[in-house]
Amino acid sequence: MKKLFTLLLSMIVIATCFGQQIKAQSQKIENLKPYRQFKTPMLHDAGHKKHRQTTEHESWQQRLNIPLPNRQLNEVQQPKSVLGIKQRLDSIVTPYSRKDIFEYDAYGNLTLKVGYEWDQANSQWIGFGNEENTYDANGNQTLYIEYKWDEASSQWIIYWKIEWYYDANGNLTLNAGYEWDQASSQWIGYRKLEYTYDANGYQTLKVSYDWANSQWIGDRKDEYTYDANGNQILWVTYYWDQANNQWVDKWKSEYTYNANGNLTLFIEYYWDQANSQWIAFRKDEYTYDANGNEILWVSYEWYYSDTQWVNVWKDESTYDANGNLTLYIEYEWDEASSQWIGDEKHEYTYDANGNLTLDTYYHDWDQANNQWIGWAKHEYTYDANGNLTLQVTYDWDQANSQWFLLGKQEYTYDANGNQILWVTYDWDQANSQWVGYLKHESTYDANGNLTLEAYYDWDQVNSQWIGYWKDEYTYNNTYSYSDLLLPPWYPEEEFKYQRLEKVSFSWNHNTNSWSYDYTATYYYSEQDVIGGMAEYNMAGISLYPNPTSTFVHINLAYSSVTQHSSERIILYDALGKIVSHTELVEDKLTLDVSHLPAGVYYVKAIVDGQSITKKLIIQK
Repeated sequence: MKKLFTLLLSMIVIATCFGQQIKAQSQKIENLKPYRQFKTPMLHDAGHKKHRQTTEHESWQQRLNIPLPNRQLNEVQQPKSVLGIKQRLDSIVTPYSRKDIFEYDAYGNLTLKVGYEWDQANSQWIGFGNEENTYDANGNQTLYIEYKWDEASSQWIIYWKIEWYYDANGNLTLNAGYEWDQASSQWIGYRKLEYTYDANGYQTLKVSYDWANSQWIGDRKDEYTYDANGNQILWVTYYWDQANNQWVDKWKSEYTYNANGNLTLFIEYYWDQANSQWIAFRKDEYTYDANGNEILWVSYEWYYSDTQWVNVWKDESTYDANGNLTLYIEYEWDEASSQWIGDEKHEYTYDANGNLTLDTYYHDWDQANNQWIGWAKHEYTYDANGNLTLQVTYDWDQANSQWFLLGKQEYTYDANGNQILWVTYDWDQANSQWVGYLKHESTYDANGNLTLEAYYDWDQVNSQWIGYWKDEYTYNNTYSYSDLLLPPWYPEEEFKYQRLEKVSFSWNHNTNSWSYDYTATYYYSEQDVIGGMAEYNMAGISLYPNPTSTFVHINLAYSSVTQHSSERIILYDALGKIVSHTELVEDKLTLDVSHLPAGVYYVKAIVDGQSITKKLIIQK
């Protein structure tokens, strides 16, 4: 458990992420550049134009709603105009199977989530998850406690906790994680972080501590310096020398910007302890076009023997008149021939509406034949409303140096733009025909409620679709999404109106028909939600492609152009468990979901405490 706890507590550092302020603007294509993480010059724990994505192993820390610097708003899902009497979701119960219970404070914050599973042998409910949350008057989370179920005593036992503290401006000044020691009945410290800010609210200091000998021991210290425009220009890291009881220099990073605030130079140094001096070892240079698009990124390493900077790699980017990325090439420096050698290339084509119609990826340069080696190609087709209707995927035949069909996805929509059908096919090379793989059907009522959702697999032996699972939903149209108080992972697209019931079916292969599994009932009561919020500025979140099996492009849209102190993307599974948590430094993100099992997921965007959630389908 100690090892697991180590992984989980490491996510505390996300509370200090501070990147460049971004311009809120909607874009057709999100994050087409395949930026490599190891290339990233780190800006205050956040990559320049990059995103940090964590894994499901860190989910306990991620789900804690960790506030970022300057955050003063609570993560509620409704703007101020709809605060008041709410239909509060108290529980979801599936008889003889599972039940989840929720509680909220007066401001609508989720304070308790308790889950139980039915013990068939003993005819009783067995706990499997218990989480408590506490908030201050400003909506900042101050305490998270998790309990685990002890089967021997049939009761909840404290597991771990996290505490948060803030200054008068709502800046996070301290957070600490603790384990509960059952034997001694006391909290054992695990990790602590302290933060300091300047008069502008920029974080200038972060100090981390580990627990040893019943006390906090220094581990690492980071100092940050900014210019008059708020750009970070210096980052110095120290480590604690326990033998000499002092902080010791470790490394530092220097940043230079042009008049438009774009990063133009990044230099990284390490501390030479023997000679007590900083030694440069890496440099990145950036060039931009007149529109502020990055067109060149060159990275160097310092060669001590030659006392000069030596090329390592470079990225070149080309854009069309609309600012769409059309070409991206990565090169590696070949010392033997003293020339740039192609490493990978991406080509993009768009229609008149700015929709991506073709993307082609080459993964290496064939020096012998003086040509790029293909890797993958995707073709996209849209209807008159801009909805994606067809995606065709090709793979590269190395032996014959040509593209060959691999698979396709077809999408169908109703008159209201709801996706009601998507079908995935594989290409049968031997018989030159499409073969079904996976199908998803959805039905919506006149109010936009999802009333039916079904998945099918392709039976290759009998050449027909075989049901996998099906859910049917019932609603009360008296109460819309803005009238509901829900846990944060439930999106408006599933609760346009008050959901009352979900009936689930699975496929019976003996009768070749749907077989009833269970009914989950949603129970509500009234609650008067109090408190205020800033003007609600989030207009929406788009996911593309959806469904997907590899990557999903996420784009945030706003009702007005403004700047935001924090943007986050949280991915939940169907049970509300956090799968990944990403801090944004732009209003867009490309998320890798190729490692996740097929199913229904929820993408939640949180901007300055306000949130919007949308459903994502992952297929395999």
